[in-house]
Amino acid sequence: MKYRKFYLFLHVCNREQKEKMDEIYRNLMLLASGIVATLSIMIVALRIPKRPELEKFRNARTIFAVAGFLLATLNFVCFLVGYVPPFDRMAILATAPYEALLMTGTVLIFINPERVTMKCVVREFLIISVLVSAMYLIHWKFPDIFQYVYVALGIAFFGQIISYTTIFVKSYKRAVKLTSEYYAEDYAPRIIWVFWMFVFVLISALTCFICLFIGGWGYCVLVPIYLCTYNLFAVRMTIYATDNSYITSALHSPSQTEEEDDVETDLKQQSDISEETAEEVKEKLSQWVSKKKFMERDVSYADVLFEIGIEVSLLRRYMKDRLGTDFRTWRNGLRLEEACRMFTENPCMSIEQVSDKVGYNDSSNFHKDFKKRYGMSASAFKKIKQKAQ
Repeated sequence: MKYRKFYLFLHVCNREQKEKMDEIYRNLMLLASGIVATLSIMIVALRIPKRPELEKFRNARTIFAVAGFLLATLNFVCFLVGYVPPFDRMAILATAPYEALLMTGTVLIFINPERVTMKCVVREFLIISVLVSAMYLIHWKFPDIFQYVYVALGIAFFGQIISYTTIFVKSYKRAVKLTSEYYAEDYAPRIIWVFWMFVFVLISALTCFICLFIGGWGYCVLVPIYLCTYNLFAVRMTIYATDNSYITSALHSPSQTEEEDDVETDLKQQSDISEETAEEVKEKLSQWVSKKKFMERDVSYADVLFEIGIEVSLLRRYMKDRLGTDFRTWRNGLRLEEACRMFTENPCMSIEQVSDKVGYNDSSNFHKDFKKRYGMSASAFKKIKQKAQ
């Protein structure tokens, strides 16, 4: 009796609704199958430069293609079978964990490549396969307990979502920290696209979880969401194949955390730098500034120090003792002063043009820093200069 009630819960109430749902369901599945398969083929054909730091990205291409072909195959099977509760929701429960694994693995490779190994992916893939096989076996051999197994696997899938979200958040924070340290500026806006990729994966996974228990018209929401997710992945992976050095360089460089700790220790233990040394540092910085080197983008902090000819510990002591600031704040100040000069001399220049010319990688950082330093927005400052002309 309980099993029958469970099946009534999974069925559409009347025949007319079921027939209408069947037509919509088949159309959605056929559309999704074609689009996902096409995107997967495009990614397989994507040319990736043969560089050591992109080896993991080639793995990401493989993982994404497997996820795509798996989903496309399932969608086509669902199109052939039609809307047959409870098998439609069993198909979601059988596929969603695979997609969560493969899509999350693809995202993590962009920001934490060492976290994703093919061995780990294969191991989790096999675990999911065992659980999915058990679900269909229990449905066939032990229908009386199937409802409990179904709910338990649904809860396990939700736990998988939480686990992957936790892993991503930690990896994303680490990536932001590494890139910001590497370039000595806020790089979070530059890699925000990775964050949005995972957000789409998360929304797709949560929609799958909801559809496990409502089905029916939920597919009208689920299919467009995961199609948008696959399109976003295909676009970003295509862009990344040709524009990746700014993130791969930072992620493959050693972390500066230990070095920073050593510098902080030096700052506490050592006395103030001598006047002679301070003048030498000041002269080197003046030469660097006169060449407008502070306007260059995507140059690592280590390369800047090498060009100036100053050790990191000496520069930080100088910045702290003589200027009362750090290198990032000081350089941004120079960029903002240059931006003000550009607005004054050529107020017709757009804010985006000025932001780009003075070395900002993201205009949102420029707007934030400008307002913090001058107490007004860049657009307000520009209008004042335009009126003064």
